[in-house]
Amino acid sequence: MKPSSLLVVVVTTALITLCTSFSSGKGASPSKLSPVSKEYQGQRYYWYLSNGDVYDGWSTPSTEIGRLETMYGVYVDANPANAGFQLARAFVYYGTPHLIWPSITLYGHY
Repeated sequence: MKPSSLLVVVVTTALITLCTSFSSGKGASPSKLSPVSKEYQGQRYYWYLSNGDVYDGWSTPSTEIGRLETMYGVYVDANPANAGFQLARAFVYYGTPHLIWPSITLYGHY
């Protein structure tokens, strides 16, 4: 390999490394993403804690996420990935946690 072609390879590699180091490649950061999709944000649900199906109140997903984060001290969202553990489930109707599928399930992440 000639010294001039070696210089081109080194400069090209340095430019590619420099340009890609400022791009995260993920899009929006997790803190800027909504933990629950927008269609569910304004609606109120009947919430049941997952440990024993204890009734936890009637509120919006944002309010319940805030309460669960304060109660358990973990990040809470609706995504079960990354070793999420189930904290609460939301239902449209009161008193039917075992008769229908939950509308929203919230998971905690350490």
